[in-house]
Amino acid sequence: MKSPLIITATAAALLSGTALADYSSPSEFRGYQACLEANEGEFRGLIPERKYLINKTSDRTTYYINATAWDNGKRVDVAFTCDTSPNGRLVLEHNSAFTRYAAASDDIQVAGN
Repeated sequence: MKSPLIITATAAALLSGTALADYSSPSEFRGYQACLEANEGEFRGLIPERKYLINKTSDRTTYYINATAWDNGKRVDVAFTCDTSPNGRLVLEHNSAFTRYAAASDDIQVAGN
């Protein structure tokens, strides 16, 4: 797993744009599911939150997902990030850490599934 500080700093630096709370489009939800599948083997008892942060560019969508999982008999916060193709079908890369993402400001895009 990557250092929480590095991933959180990266997430804060990348999250910008117009604030928007909305339901996921089919491609966003497909990318969310692909991100969960790419990270599920790293955690025991993974329970993701239904709301997550996304950052879209022309060539990829980046997901920032908070969750909890079991670690040494305790529920702990975990967070992971994934870059997917724009249609959400292909996971380009993914990282995880024992941390929690928080919006750096109100200028974020949030999609709920």
